[in-house]
Amino acid sequence: MNHEKKLEYFAQAIAREVEAKKTAARKRMTADMKTAVSNAVRDAEAEAELRIISEEQALQKAESKSISEAKAQARRAIASLREELAARLFEDVRADAAAFTQNGGYESYIVDGIREAVADARHTFSYVQLAPSDMRLSKPVQEATGLTPEAGSESDVGGFRLLTANRKMSVDFTFKARIENAAEDFHAAHI
Repeated sequence: MNHEKKLEYFAQAIAREVEAKKTAARKRMTADMKTAVSNAVRDAEAEAELRIISEEQALQKAESKSISEAKAQARRAIASLREELAARLFEDVRADAAAFTQNGGYESYIVDGIREAVADARHTFSYVQLAPSDMRLSKPVQEATGLTPEAGSESDVGGFRLLTANRKMSVDFTFKARIENAAEDFHAAHI
C-alpha cells in the first residue's frame, strides 16, 4: 500500500471518529436539556409544596372566630402563590431556553431536531420557521435538512416550526410552545 493510500485511510478513520464524537455530544446535550427542564419543573413543584405547607401551618396557628372564612382565604392565597411560583418557574425556564440558544451546541440541536421531526412526520414539510434571532442558522439548516428557512413570529425564545408547502399543516417544536405545554400540564396537575 502506498503512502498516499495510507494517509487517505488514516484521514477517513479520523473523520469517522470525529463524527461519532459529535453525534454523541449532540445526544448528551439534548438529554441534558430535557433533564434540566424536567428537574426545574420538579424542583419548582417541591418548592411550591413546601411553601404551601408553611402557609397552611401559619394559618392554623392564627385561627380565629371565622375558621371557614380563614380557610377560604388560605385556599385563595395558596392558589395565588402557586400561580406566582409557577409563573416564576416558567419565566426561569424561558430564560434558560433563551440562554441555550446562544450555546455553541444550539445549531446542532436545531438541525438534529428538524431531521428527527421530519423523519417521524406523516407529512412532507417544505419550510422551517425559526425565531428571528435564529435566522443566523438559515444556511446550515437549509444545507442539512433541505427545508427552506424563514423567520417566524411563533417564538421569540428558540426552537422551530415545520410547515407543509401549502402551509395548511404545521408542527410546532418551538421552545415557547413546549414551555406553554409544560405550564398547562403543571396547572392541570395542580388544580
